Amino acid sequence: MATTTETMKAKQTHTEASEPLPSGFLAKGIPAPFTHRDGSEFGEIAYLKYLISGLALNNTIIIAPTNTGFMQLALNFNCRMRTLGVNNVLYWALDDTAAEILREYRMPFYHNPAFVSIATKEDYHSEKYLEMMYERPPFWRMVMKTGFDMLFLDVDNVVIKNPLEDIIGDADLEAQIDEMTLTMALNMHHNPQMCGGAFFLKSNDRTLKFLDRMEQAFIGKENGIVDDQHALNFVIHDQQYARIINRYEKHGKKEVPIGGYQEGPEDHRISVRFVPVETFMNGHVWRWSVETDLDGGMSLVNDTTSEVIKEIDVSMMHLNGILNK
Repeated sequence: MATTTETMKAKQTHTEASEPLPSGFLAKGIPAPFTHRDGSEFGEIAYLKYLISGLALNNTIIIAPTNTGFMQLALNFNCRMRTLGVNNVLYWALDDTAAEILREYRMPFYHNPAFVSIATKEDYHSEKYLEMMYERPPFWRMVMKTGFDMLFLDVDNVVIKNPLEDIIGDADLEAQIDEMTLTMALNMHHNPQMCGGAFFLKSNDRTLKFLDRMEQAFIGKENGIVDDQHALNFVIHDQQYARIINRYEKHGKKEVPIGGYQEGPEDHRISVRFVPVETFMNGHVWRWSVETDLDGGMSLVNDTTSEVIKEIDVSMMHLNGILNK
């Protein structure tokens, strides 16, 4: 867990400059109203809005969470985004040391001391892992209340191209598919699982109600829910709260979007679009259903017949499900 060495290296890389850092950094020169935050939701939303407003592009901010244990991935993620010219990224520091390292590297970040602070890598569904996941819905809601749209990306997403270019923008929620097999990911009559580490969320009243319902299900452990992704999928698969615009049910000879069409302007349900798996790919599909050639080309391979389906051009790949990462 100790990161003193990393912090010292950061200090050696970036000399102690006397001039204030650019706006959007938690360091010298932040406005007086934010030098002594009281931890209230109202104050944190105002502070987030201040940080995001200096970074957002087309009213959209990319949020990338990291703690000290995932800092190497975060630094790699930052390097790749800068190479692509994607600068509307705000890092969410999950512990004090992570905040210190991000500050030394002059990476724009948000840190809320009122949230649980866990610096170490945690096993999936360990007690501390679940504590970190519990903070996500309240944080997402605060971002939505700033009025900015959000692309939320865990730093174990390997970014190849600007992922914002694959967001259609016709749904409240657009996200990565998180199925174990390619067959289920491609099945347009199956309502797939969604990944909580790669999704786009619009700021509006429907998404706020959606997040309220998600947090309620999480707190109540409804249907055995134990983490944020369980809660996310529990709500989007409930047609009282969500409708899926690019997955279909058969009604006689007709195919209708799962959950039906929007029921007028008063329809409070969130609209959901799944980003194609060959664009926002998860680790399970990558491991079992992708072939690469010597020139770097990639092809989808049928997971039952091993036949090549088509060549693909992936924007990003999530390391979830990849062994020895």
